[in-house]
Amino acid sequence: MLSRKDIQSTMIVVAIALVSARVAAQTPKLNIRTKHGIPMEEQRREQMERLARQYDLKKFTVTRDIMAERGAMNHSHPLLTLSLRFLGKDARAAGTPRRVDNCESKTRGGKFA
Repeated sequence: MLSRKDIQSTMIVVAIALVSARVAAQTPKLNIRTKHGIPMEEQRREQMERLARQYDLKKFTVTRDIMAERGAMNHSHPLLTLSLRFLGKDARAAGTPRRVDNCESKTRGGKFA
């Protein structure tokens, strides 16, 4: 039977392992700026910062420099530039696919048309 001291030591090691794994899995600090500083661009910046806190994006992060720009087309060179297209739609802004409500009408023989 394990002694109380052995159990405490084991719990401390497990706690340290869990904390270090959580710290290692966090999204890197992103440098999100706005092109013109207008309120909609600020909302987009806040949205992206919130999504970065909410989801672990570490393995998807290629660049940390991001620009929110009204009227821009999304592009990644020389700077990742995001339009305001999905402002207020977190799932779309995060790049998650939307749910297809009527999949039967969009398929032909089990394959997308």
